[in-house]
Amino acid sequence: YDTNMSTLSSAVTKINQALDSGRNVAIQYTYREPVDALTQGALPRAMRMGRTVPLEDHLNTHVGSRETIEELQTKYAEDPRVRFSGIDNSLGKGNQEAKNIDSLPKIEENGLRERLQDALEEEHTAGRISDAVRAGTDGSRSNVESQVLDANAAGTAEREAVQHGEGDAGSGRQSEAQDRSHLSPRSYPRITD
Repeated sequence: YDTNMSTLSSAVTKINQALDSGRNVAIQYTYREPVDALTQGALPRAMRMGRTVPLEDHLNTHVGSRETIEELQTKYAEDPRVRFSGIDNSLGKGNQEAKNIDSLPKIEENGLRERLQDALEEEHTAGRISDAVRAGTDGSRSNVESQVLDANAAGTAEREAVQHGEGDAGSGRQSEAQDRSHLSPRSYPRITD
């Protein structure tokens, strides 16, 4: 089962469901430096798949999962059905190592939000991520939804103008709606509940 275990109550529920069904539980905590996980993981994946993770969620997952794992180790310390192990995934592609969780770096929130924001802006400025991926990663859900709605409204206005003979459809000049094609639902970050 793949989950980030960033909140204790949800993690305990999942573990207890497995135990109640007669299964043993092996939890493998994977550490990856949060800025690297953003620039080499989440953002390239968003460019390929169109699904973004807001920076705040990225931050909370990295900070929260380590705290949760430590609390789970304490809670299930006397239960032989629950085992914990760690993977250090910060050593470069193909160089991951199995490690004791206690030997992996703890992720502190202090200054991390700013470092993530700076890395996002750097990736956008360098042209490695699109405007849509930047907006979906940086913005709140309402900001992302409003950009999609704005793009859809611009496309509707353009189509109506062309239908009424008011547009530049035959001039070869790109319309405002066409310029916003990067915000189309096909390439825009998915918004799910």
